[in-house]
Amino acid sequence: MMDWFFAHSTAWLRPLGRTVVSIGVGYVIGLALRDLVVVRLVRVASRTRGDWDDIVVSEVRRRVPLWGLLGGLRIAIRWWAMDPVWEGWAKGTIFILAVMSVTVAATSVASRLVSTYGSRASPTLPVTSLTQNVARIIVITPGVLMILSRLGVDIRTTIGFLGVGGLAVALALQEPLSNLFAGLHITLSKTVRIG
Repeated sequence: MMDWFFAHSTAWLRPLGRTVVSIGVGYVIGLALRDLVVVRLVRVASRTRGDWDDIVVSEVRRRVPLWGLLGGLRIAIRWWAMDPVWEGWAKGTIFILAVMSVTVAATSVASRLVSTYGSRASPTLPVTSLTQNVARIIVITPGVLMILSRLGVDIRTTIGFLGVGGLAVALALQEPLSNLFAGLHITLSKTVRIG
């Protein structure tokens, strides 16, 4: 039994060792980028007048080690002699995780930017969760479409369905939507003011 184990161990021990090294190096590179490059970007962003760069850098800083780890995983796939189907699934999973991570970071940035700059743009109007959710949906949509495209879903059909569905909802909700947009127009044009 032990002879068989040692005779066949090189078939999987060498790729396993290379995989562990690739993942470890990717994670260490992510940590180094976070601690060296992004920390300097934080310093530069803190000296500027606007808050947008501080928000972007703080979100990127939290996710750089994960992106390094995903890069290490992507490189580690090369060390294994896999069936092309399984290799495609592994690469697709890593791609989906990367897109999800970038989408979550962009969503957080968009939400924080809306809450920060929304009150400055119009001090009399509070920033509601509706405006933050609209910003999130605008940012999440391309990420979801990229993931669906990678999974083999024809996104042209999905976009067409969403367009037709949106038209149907707009026609069904024509009266409430017209009231909503009229109220938004009156509020934003400051025709009517409280007090």
